[in-house]
Amino acid sequence: MKNILLIGTGITGKSLYDYYKDKDVNLYIYDDKDFSGFEKAKKFDGNFNNIDFLVKSPGIKPNHRLIEEAEKLGIKVYSDLELAFSLLKTKNTVAVTGTNGKTTVTMLIGKILENMGKTYLVGNIGNGIFDCLDEISEKDYLVVECSSFQLAFTNKFHPHVGVITNITSDHLDWHGSLYNYQEAKKNIYKNMTNEDYLIINFDDPFLKTMEGPKTNLLAYAMEYPHLNGAFIKDNAFYTLIEGKLEKIMDTDKVLLKGDHNKGNILGAILAAKVYGVKNEIIEKTLMEFKGAPHRIEFVRKINGVEYYNDSKGTNPDSTDVALKAFKNIILIAGGYDKKSDFYEMLKNNKDAIKKMILLGATKDKLKNEGEKLNIPYHVVDDLEEAVNFAYKTAKKDDVVLLSPACASWDMFKNYEERGDKFKELVRNL
Repeated sequence: MKNILLIGTGITGKSLYDYYKDKDVNLYIYDDKDFSGFEKAKKFDGNFNNIDFLVKSPGIKPNHRLIEEAEKLGIKVYSDLELAFSLLKTKNTVAVTGTNGKTTVTMLIGKILENMGKTYLVGNIGNGIFDCLDEISEKDYLVVECSSFQLAFTNKFHPHVGVITNITSDHLDWHGSLYNYQEAKKNIYKNMTNEDYLIINFDDPFLKTMEGPKTNLLAYAMEYPHLNGAFIKDNAFYTLIEGKLEKIMDTDKVLLKGDHNKGNILGAILAAKVYGVKNEIIEKTLMEFKGAPHRIEFVRKINGVEYYNDSKGTNPDSTDVALKAFKNIILIAGGYDKKSDFYEMLKNNKDAIKKMILLGATKDKLKNEGEKLNIPYHVVDDLEEAVNFAYKTAKKDDVVLLSPACASWDMFKNYEERGDKFKELVRNL
């Protein structure tokens, strides 16, 4: 009988517990917080003598004392991603990672593949992979959104199709350096063979120059990337694979707006082509897809003022994309400090930002950068105060944009909870 230690009791920890609780294993749980809902597990007492392997939740840092102690003792440390893929029945797997855009791409691919058979969307997108592991048959499709936290603890992880949307500076507080962050992301393809496919954004400087993977490479870009892949020409999405040029559809037929979403669509199209999805199915799906929740999500218009929820903007690069979509912005920003630099984001968009409303652990950091650029600001204590202040000060044709450029963990469980709270507050105005 295996002895398994689960570190973390969040979404991932609960998903793992529910999977193993009725199986022939001994479960041990460690967390600094609440243990309710884990009655069939034993509280870990610090003794590793009987532990066969450890599974960590994504938010647990690599330098956590239990992780370091287990590694010194030669005990294997898995991410949920690594462990789940070792137990999967299906080979029809797509893994999506990247600093920004991965949720949209994951959802798009999932929606397209639903036309081919039973499809599961899991991972960083909000559903634990172990929630449906026993249900997935060898004929089903699995699309998983992978965070760098998960990929950092993978050794044999091996999806059939991997997609990397971009790699820019993020989560340096967790990884310790940009190099470590980049190396974690690259784990998505390190075990691929010549039967697999890696899809990359060729407009991303790092991905364009990274060491070539030993697999089939497909690239996407706004212009023809001179590789097998997808691109935009004459206001239409095209693929060119093995010498075959195909027009998929006109760009103005899709509901998603913005150049960043054109890139996301190209990546999803390539994943669909790997699985032989017909062009008319791809087109129909793209014409109906409204976008990912919490990503430049329209909430409401009040007195000529539009309110948008971009809680998924958890780093400066992501918020930069949202800021470029509007003018006359009242920006609600701030949150958990991931050691990000906000200056370039604000400098690039200072003419579009009418005022900043700042909150959370990074409010002083954002305030200082805003002062350098003469961007007006107002500091508040919580999101409710931020929304009320925005409502009182916004004028006709202004845009109130929640795009924090930070994670949510200082005030909320996750970006979804933060975004849902924002939408609730706006709808109650």
